[in-house]
Amino acid sequence: MCPSGDRTVTQPINTETYLMTNMVPQLPANNQGPWVDLENYCRTLAAQGNEIYIVSGGHGQAVDGSNQPITIGSTAQNRVVVPKVTWKVVLVLANGNDDLTRASTRTTRAFGVIMSNESIVQNTPWRNYRVTVDAVEYLTGYNFFNLIPKNTQEIIERRRDRL
Repeated sequence: MCPSGDRTVTQPINTETYLMTNMVPQLPANNQGPWVDLENYCRTLAAQGNEIYIVSGGHGQAVDGSNQPITIGSTAQNRVVVPKVTWKVVLVLANGNDDLTRASTRTTRAFGVIMSNESIVQNTPWRNYRVTVDAVEYLTGYNFFNLIPKNTQEIIERRRDRL
């Protein structure tokens, strides 16, 4: 789910963003609304001199108005499940060396988002979907940022981001 606009150094690097392993089906109102606004916000953070770590994906299976699973593709061999939600976790560090020792409870920022992929209003601010990293871990079963010292990791992942 790495946006093409974040990989423009060379054509081969940009082309990799169009591989199916980098894609998740999203509602246009999500992808063209709060999701793209969040991507732009992350670019702004990076342009301000921060180092950004981002992990994202989809979870669950979307259903239609008749409570039927939504898939894309006409045969079982090429069918793709449309996820119920899309999620992202973001870790923001000031630029520097040795990321693990720079991560601190005072200066490191971390947040997650969980956005509906069944119904979403395009002009809704991305911040309305912001959650703790712990909430995304609970949803997905993943353990993000687990190389950061445990005490620091626990604090930054449970902290509610307000910026």
